[in-house]
Amino acid sequence: MPNKHITIVATSTLIGDQRLQRIAQSLHQAGYGVLLLGRCFQDSAPLPSFPFLAERLVCQNKKGPLAYLEFNFRLLLFLLFHNTHIICAVDADTLVPAKLAARLKGLKIVFDAHEWFSEVPEVIHRKRVQSMWKWVERSFIPNVDAAYTVSASLAKKFTEAHNVPFSLVRNMPLTQTIATASQDIPNAIYAGAVNEGRGIELMAEIAEHCPIPILICGNGDLFQKFSTKQIPNISFLGFLPPNELTVKIQQASIGILILDATSPSYYFSLANKFFDYVQAGIPVIFPPLPEYLALNAEIEVGIHCQYNAADLLEAIKTLTYDTELYNRLKSNTMQAAKIWNWEQEQQTLLAIYSKL
Repeated sequence: MPNKHITIVATSTLIGDQRLQRIAQSLHQAGYGVLLLGRCFQDSAPLPSFPFLAERLVCQNKKGPLAYLEFNFRLLLFLLFHNTHIICAVDADTLVPAKLAARLKGLKIVFDAHEWFSEVPEVIHRKRVQSMWKWVERSFIPNVDAAYTVSASLAKKFTEAHNVPFSLVRNMPLTQTIATASQDIPNAIYAGAVNEGRGIELMAEIAEHCPIPILICGNGDLFQKFSTKQIPNISFLGFLPPNELTVKIQQASIGILILDATSPSYYFSLANKFFDYVQAGIPVIFPPLPEYLALNAEIEVGIHCQYNAADLLEAIKTLTYDTELYNRLKSNTMQAAKIWNWEQEQQTLLAIYSKL
């Protein structure tokens, strides 16, 4: 039984971060002492109860350079005086203090890349900001003791760029028991961040002409802009606790996952909602990007859609009216759910840490 202590650090508030919760839970069950460390603000909801330790650093600044500097300073101080054996930095925005503390204290450092941080939509059009994050990645990713990421495409890109072998640990849900009850009216659902490049504008544009209602579950930069417009046939439900979100997805008939692939981070990504929809037993509308096309070629669970309103509307109509196609895809999701789940995927994660 392992007797090592692992501290996982992230900038999230931890409440809705199911990937980190699953990782911490798997490591805890494997016998590691686990601390999941995030940040919170005055208006943050309290943490739920976890079987592992979870703490948050209280910060005053939510956005901008001051938010980054404040959290990183607090994180560095915490790590310097916290007893642990392994530090896992989640994304580039925690990597600097995590690696500095690990090297100063002679600890192992692991890098968990949820995305290509210097190539996300919020960064690529701000060249000075992007240059800073490229410097962080170039300077601090090399020589980490282990690294993993969420898609095979990103693993290949990171391995080539930083001369560090990146393992693949995809963001898959635990196997679910699908509830028998469903909504009387079919609906399409989007579960995720309400941010730029996620198709929120497209869904709002087609909602009035859509044959079924659209539910948008999540929060983000565009939430306030669109949720106050009272768009016909579309509902903005905001952030939902994981258990409630799971029920909403299971009650839906179609899962929507569309991305603006002008961002390299999005182009090579593999979003957790793809697997969430499959695990819930609903066909998926997905972007024609490498990771999704490869998975759908393995087991056909959905149809792809270009990033425009007309294509999205046509995809929803196809899955709504083509009963034979819909039933075949729905049946395939049941098969895929037995393979694409966290019980299978966590084995790679545990192997990475066992080698440390």
